[in-house]
Amino acid sequence: MGHTLSVIVRADVDQNEIRIAVEGCVTDQSQTALHAILRRARQLDPRAPVVLDLQNTRHCDESAVALLRMTIDDIDPFHRQVRILSPDPMPACPMLVGADAGEAS
Repeated sequence: MGHTLSVIVRADVDQNEIRIAVEGCVTDQSQTALHAILRRARQLDPRAPVVLDLQNTRHCDESAVALLRMTIDDIDPFHRQVRILSPDPMPACPMLVGADAGEAS
């Protein structure tokens, strides 16, 4: 099973926010797919805050979140309109966890 992403963009008029809900695996490679989505979300309503919600990801690499933060620095240098909700603790990759368990046997 490979690393895949599922993304839903919701523009909530009542809450005046654009939420990008991400599921799947956020890795150094897959996070690049979120760059264009972040930029487009900002264009929907430049005044509305954008929330990149990673809390329901299957796994999320800390290095990928750091790369996303660098992208947000380009899009919104003062982080006034774009923020990340990351899982705490960061879920580990099930493929790596399974491989580690196999090595321990």
